[in-house]
Amino acid sequence: MNLLRASPPAAVAKGENSEMHIKLAKGQIEEKAYLTPMDPDFCTSFPKAAEQTVILAMIHVYQKKGMTDMVQRLSSGLTGPVFEEYKNRLTESQK
Repeated sequence: MNLLRASPPAAVAKGENSEMHIKLAKGQIEEKAYLTPMDPDFCTSFPKAAEQTVILAMIHVYQKKGMTDMVQRLSSGLTGPVFEEYKNRLTESQK
């Protein structure tokens, strides 16, 4: 099991904009942790984080299939400083 996935998001203790949460979430995105199966307890304890994980996985699939309209539509739902870099890279890769 990926250690990044096993630990709960830092957002629980410090808020979604904390530096630690942003670092952990960016690390999860870089390592494509969103492609690993989610623990059911994670889904029930952290529904917003689980929803974002599913969105990231769907974006990945749509990107692989060349479905840029769907990539743009889904990525617009990702908000906050954690996803700004990720969204910029998505935009760059679609040019």
